[in-house]
Amino acid sequence: MKRRTFVKSAATGALVMIVDGRRSANAADTKALEEAFHRPPPSARPHTWWHWMNGNVSADGITRDLEAMARVGVGGVQMFDVGTGIPQGPVTTLSPEWVRLVQHAASEANRLGLSFTMHNCPGWSSSGGPWVTPDRAMQQLVWSEAFIDGGRRVEVLLQKPFAKLNYYRDVIVLAFPSLPDEGQSMQIARATVGGEAVDSKVLTDWDLAAGVDLKPAQGQRAYLQLEFAEACQFRSVMIHALNIPDLPGGGGIPQAAASLEASDDGVTFQKVTDFALIASPAAGTNVPLSASFPAIRAKFFRLAVAQARRIDRAVSCG
Repeated sequence: MKRRTFVKSAATGALVMIVDGRRSANAADTKALEEAFHRPPPSARPHTWWHWMNGNVSADGITRDLEAMARVGVGGVQMFDVGTGIPQGPVTTLSPEWVRLVQHAASEANRLGLSFTMHNCPGWSSSGGPWVTPDRAMQQLVWSEAFIDGGRRVEVLLQKPFAKLNYYRDVIVLAFPSLPDEGQSMQIARATVGGEAVDSKVLTDWDLAAGVDLKPAQGQRAYLQLEFAEACQFRSVMIHALNIPDLPGGGGIPQAAASLEASDDGVTFQKVTDFALIASPAAGTNVPLSASFPAIRAKFFRLAVAQARRIDRAVSCG
């Protein structure tokens, strides 16, 4: 055989060997991938948050939880101690018994081949503690408003907004043109709940410590009705709502269905908009709800709620 023919034949054979080798390798890889898909390794298993609900925890419950998660293929847990709005259980967070249960959980997770990690504090913020002074804690922007006549120099003392832990610092003062009729909520002629007059001032000042309680009967709605001296046009509303502390289930931050209604005569009302009224868990929390809608003109407006709420500020904007 000539040398050139031999080299050509050998090269062709090597090429065939390489191609066949790649085919074999790809087939093996595909089979391994398929096997791993049907039987994932521990590193590929999903992990989950594992909530300990305000001390409602026991060694038996821990074992049952972890065994159930291991049985369905969960690869690990992150223990998260939570308590907002949940009835207190028999175990106090960070107590000796709580520490013993954490050790039990870690031991059981190790026995079952699960990873075990922990959130670094009770709650959501990861940054709370008595060593954090108010000036170095997480900050919240709060505000108050005043309507004035423009085009001239004025001196106005703005009301101090609410402040947590008595800590407050001015950030900025903004002045801007208001919309037509904006601020007319400050001119409420009469406010009633269930036909009984209530002090409208608590709905228009910036003191979040006072408010109007709406306590609907079972299966009914309660109404806060506002009457203006004359018909006004509105296209948005801002409301502060709180849970009523002395009512059962007053903790947490639940959502309640609410609606805004309008009337020309105070008797026949039409619905303006529906929204979820998110209630802050305690007095002094400034979490307003805003809702916008097509402009409507009426003399009477009322807020209807199906669950008990304390309305401590209601501001309608033109």
